[in-house]
Amino acid sequence: MASLRHNSEPKTHAEDADDYNASHEEAGVGTNAGSAEKDIALTIVGEQAQEIDPAVEARAVRKIDWFLIPAMIVGMYSRIKERFFWYLTRY
Repeated sequence: MASLRHNSEPKTHAEDADDYNASHEEAGVGTNAGSAEKDIALTIVGEQAQEIDPAVEARAVRKIDWFLIPAMIVGMYSRIKERFFWYLTRY
């Protein structure tokens, strides 16, 4: 538990870290209960590699491409336009 201090006295980094660790231990956050307890994501996905359906993979890649490529083009266009007009106003 943190000691009581006057507000004008800042905590040291070690005291701040101790308070952080103590609060997380009380809440049970970040504690390793052993190898029996698994990560939540690991329990959902599993430890073994799973086969991915080629049709589902192609559909996912297509959706990503249809979003990312136009977004990158718009971003590059705006960056080039900005630099061009900045260059014109410089002189």
